Amino acid sequence: MFKEEYSAIYDTVTPDMKLLSDTLALNGKKIKQKPKKVYRFITIPIGVLASLMVVFILTVNLSPVFAHALEQIPVLNKLAAILTFSPELKEYVNYSHSLSAAVNNDYLQHIGQKQTSMGITINIKYVIVDQKQLHIFYTLESEIYEMMFLSDIELLNADGLPAGEYIIFTSNSKIGYLSGEIQQDSLRHVFFDFINSDIPDDIIIKCSVRDSYESEYVPNEEQTTAFTNIFSPVPITSFSIPISIDLGLIQQTETIEINRELFIDGQNIIIASVDINPTHTRVNIIENEENTAKLQSMYLYLIDENNNRIEPTGYSNDQWVDSGTSTNYYLESYFFSEYSNLTLVITDVIWLNKNAKLTRINLLSGEAENLPPGVKLIESIRRDNDWALIFSAPNKEQKYFDQHFIEMNRQTYNLFDKVFYDRDSNSYSFAISMIRPESYELYRFYNEYYTEEDYYVREIWEIVETPGFFGTTRIIKDYSQNIAYLQPSFTHISVLDIPIEITVR
Repeated sequence: MFKEEYSAIYDTVTPDMKLLSDTLALNGKKIKQKPKKVYRFITIPIGVLASLMVVFILTVNLSPVFAHALEQIPVLNKLAAILTFSPELKEYVNYSHSLSAAVNNDYLQHIGQKQTSMGITINIKYVIVDQKQLHIFYTLESEIYEMMFLSDIELLNADGLPAGEYIIFTSNSKIGYLSGEIQQDSLRHVFFDFINSDIPDDIIIKCSVRDSYESEYVPNEEQTTAFTNIFSPVPITSFSIPISIDLGLIQQTETIEINRELFIDGQNIIIASVDINPTHTRVNIIENEENTAKLQSMYLYLIDENNNRIEPTGYSNDQWVDSGTSTNYYLESYFFSEYSNLTLVITDVIWLNKNAKLTRINLLSGEAENLPPGVKLIESIRRDNDWALIFSAPNKEQKYFDQHFIEMNRQTYNLFDKVFYDRDSNSYSFAISMIRPESYELYRFYNEYYTEEDYYVREIWEIVETPGFFGTTRIIKDYSQNIAYLQPSFTHISVLDIPIEITVR
């Protein structure tokens, strides 16, 4: 049935001649066997079989053409997937200590699930999964589109219902991922962090594909303001791809109970436990409900007896997930490493007083009261009933080595909440929030031009770098009042003179 396919594959392969001669030499040896009267099958000596397997393994890994051809043939496609060393995956995950260690220790599952629609092929190639996270590595290929990216991503179970409670991350450490500027056949990465639910074995990843250049663009009414004219790309097509995960291959989370009570700036917290997973480490912290301030962020790392550090992960800006009084901080993982001692080090803490006053801004005069420490209101600009609020704040200093510090803009941080209020405590959402890694002053000049329909005056803001600061712009849409109240994200940043060290193991 597959004669033609096998023949075509054979023609694409040039095996190592020494390996081939050794295999033939083994085949020439006489092997004593008892005669079989009933069974009719060909027996292969173990040495020959082992040599053939070596030839097969090397060919799969050294010949992409051969490996690709095997995808079309049942049984062998599964065998090829199991034996492939995944060099492209190794290269892709080299930014992450945890994922690199997982791949180097063969902790991955080959999927090879493809779908094609509207000239676009998505190929779910690999997953790396533990009890807390599901990492999916895939490619997007097309002869029509070149700037593709996934959107509207969600996970469903086999019944088509939401597959638990999770947060979606996309790797910001692969250049061009978010903009779609990735070459054809290049791996892409999306993963799901499960909070209070288990990962099902049969899932469906549902998503859309858009293209930065070729998609039709429609106005985004919510984000279009007098300052901005935002258009959003329309999905070209959608996919629903079933994925089967072997839960038996999932390594168990190693949970180390700590229960260390700390008092920092008069606030009481408990370092409850450390969960070490193949893909990441979670530091679980519990806050005392009687505290007068809310823990907003904490900067920490792990270190072993050889001074090897485990830094914050490369995919989350503040490295934390908040659920009430419990907070999870995300670090890389020691799961596949050998160590005897492990120490947790805390260097910085950011707090928000529970009774903190709202920041009051007079939009007309540009005056502000109760700004967070170090934050300045540069200007308040009005067009029609829309407002642009421009703030400046000092950068966070890099306290310890973090290879993603600049790439993830970790020198910046949130200044205000996502909503603001009027005098009557009615809440509103900002239309757009923009953060720049450098602060800036505004230099206005006008670019005037005519069209057949109308006369336009376009105001252009020139960004001037100011070392040591970053800038944030919040745009308010269709707000007729003159006073706005903003919720500060913090009221105090505590840089510890002596870092806190906690023995984990």
